[in-house]
Amino acid sequence: MLPFVDDEAYVTIGFIAFECATLLAEVYSLHALGWNVAPAIGWIGSFLALAIGGGNLLFAKQHKANARLRMAKEEIAVLAAVAESERIARDLHDVLGHTLSLIVLKSELAGRLTAPGVSTFAQAAAAWSSWGGLKLRAKGSSRVVGWVISLRSRVMRSKQE
Repeated sequence: MLPFVDDEAYVTIGFIAFECATLLAEVYSLHALGWNVAPAIGWIGSFLALAIGGGNLLFAKQHKANARLRMAKEEIAVLAAVAESERIARDLHDVLGHTLSLIVLKSELAGRLTAPGVSTFAQAAAAWSSWGGLKLRAKGSSRVVGWVISLRSRVMRSKQE
C-alpha cells in the first residue's frame, strides 16, 4: 500500500497496470505467432507506460494539493480581514458608547446648572463651554464610522471576487 495514494488513485494505478499487462500479452502473442517482435519491446513499452502514468498521477496529486493550499490561504486572508473588521467594530462601539455617555452626563450637568437654583452664571457658562470639545469628539467618531463602513464594503467586495 502506497502512503501517498488515496482511494481514487487506485483506479488510475489499476488502469496503468492493466495497460502494461495488455502490452506484454500482445507482444508475446505476436512473438508466438511468428512476427518479428522482440519480447524486450513489451517490457520497454510497459516500463514507459508505468513511468508516464505514474508521473502523471503524481503531477495531478501535486496540482490538487497546491489548489487546496491556495484555497486555504485565501480563506485565511478573508478570515483575517473579518477579524480585523470585528476588532475595529468593537473599538468603535467602545468609543461611541463613551461619547454618548459623556453627552448624557454633560447634558444632565448643564440641566442642573441652568436650573433656577444655580447661583452663578460662570458655572453654567463653564458647563456649556465643554460642549465644543464634545462636539469635535462626536464628529471624529462619525468619521471613524464612515471609514469602518467603507472598509467593510471593500472586504465584502473582495470576498465576492
